[in-house]
Amino acid sequence: MSDDEFDFLPLRVIRECSNGKRRYDPEGKRRLIEACLLPGASIAGLALKAQVNANQLHKWIRLHERAKSARAAEDTVDPVTTAFIPVVSVEHSYLHKRQCDYWITSTTRSGGTGSLRQMRRN
Repeated sequence: MSDDEFDFLPLRVIRECSNGKRRYDPEGKRRLIEACLLPGASIAGLALKAQVNANQLHKWIRLHERAKSARAAEDTVDPVTTAFIPVVSVEHSYLHKRQCDYWITSTTRSGGTGSLRQMRRN
């Protein structure tokens, strides 16, 4: 890219919060991310020119790529394949019942505090 194509750099800060975080112009941010995705682009160099931390720029690029892949996945989903599937409830087998010979029950004392005890299945 030529210097004329970087006329959006450094990024324009549209708001600075009381905690020090900055909000940048969305159009300039989008153009910066697109410039970073070009072959041979130096993300660190573009971050310096944009006066943004390189780690922050990497995060913006990751978020952009995730959003792009999510939009592509939405476009390829067939509404027929997303229908509900039946769920069948199966009763516990005899073997499972034999393995669970004990269970824990709660009892209360006169003071209102609870205690736990094991009971044997009949």
